[in-house]
Amino acid sequence: MLIVVEIVSFLLTFVYLYYAEKLNPYAWLFGVLASCCSVYFFYQIGLWASLWLNTIYLVQGVNGFVKWKFFLKQTNPLNKVTIKGHLFIVLGIVVLSVLLYQVLLPFPSIKMNYFDLLLALGSITATYLEIQKEGSCWKYWIVFNLAYAVLYLSQSLYIYALLMLLLSMYSFRINQIWMHKLRLNKLS
Repeated sequence: MLIVVEIVSFLLTFVYLYYAEKLNPYAWLFGVLASCCSVYFFYQIGLWASLWLNTIYLVQGVNGFVKWKFFLKQTNPLNKVTIKGHLFIVLGIVVLSVLLYQVLLPFPSIKMNYFDLLLALGSITATYLEIQKEGSCWKYWIVFNLAYAVLYLSQSLYIYALLMLLLSMYSFRINQIWMHKLRLNKLS
């Protein structure tokens, strides 16, 4: 049964990316469905940070749909975050993950993996940037998806590891497409 959930999540995630590449708000609805599958899957195997990450993705997916459909109707990505802003974002992810890990460490019932927690916070941030149509979000996705592939391989979750590797490759493609659109915007 869990293999079917993994495969459905896998397929829905690629439909989400296809529409995200085109800045289509309906991408987020497929992302929400993929996250529903992932919440169930990670609950069953006890990978809690990934479970909570996908629960947050559900909320972010609804927010992304509403924002893209009704508020950010432009069909081009934005480029508002500076290098200094990115340094602040990365430092914030690291510091927050260390603090949150220390807070959760005394609770033995929560089987916590620091690497999973760090990637979860980073992915939440990348999703936030994506909701804002910030073009640099895909650079974060490339790194986090590759790192998740390593994490999932270490947990013998081969389908999810493959998914993360493919997502990283697709994120690279989307990054190129969005950066091309940004360059065209600057020229016009």
